[in-house]
Amino acid sequence: MTPPQFGIFDLKGNWIIEGRGVEPDIELQNMPANVVAGKDDQLDFAIKHLLDRLDREGTQWAIPDVPKYPDKSKAGEGVRK
Repeated sequence: MTPPQFGIFDLKGNWIIEGRGVEPDIELQNMPANVVAGKDDQLDFAIKHLLDRLDREGTQWAIPDVPKYPDKSKAGEGVRK
């Protein structure tokens, strides 16, 4: 995982999630009473889900090389010579 201030890429080496949020694979709401009580149902479910997946699939995933960073500059704008 990476902190939000850094871009992320998928397992095919493509930069993803530019300018929008992530569509959830699994939808689960945190109930207000649980939040007030300090319980995070989404986090608890995510941890269980990932631990179950590790049990089923193991830890051998292919991690791609970092792809070339995208060029977000606009030609001729703000470039000093």
